[in-house]
Amino acid sequence: MPNGTGLLGDSSSTSSAIIVPQPGNDDLYYIFTVDTSDQQYRMNVGFHYSIVDMSLNGGTGDIVPTQKTLIFYL
Repeated sequence: MPNGTGLLGDSSSTSSAIIVPQPGNDDLYYIFTVDTSDQQYRMNVGFHYSIVDMSLNGGTGDIVPTQKTLIFYL
């Protein structure tokens, strides 16, 4: 998927990424990602989200550029 790299998930996490549909909108999906907390390898960047719009890229979807790897605050 264009613009789909660098979402900051890490394979050391049990679930490094999960995709959830946005309620009430069939075209939008949230991708939640978790990075590693292992300081030996790199800095921990935490919990982020990006938004996929399936109406972009001729209907095959793309990450919304202004909605990529946003910090998720609880």
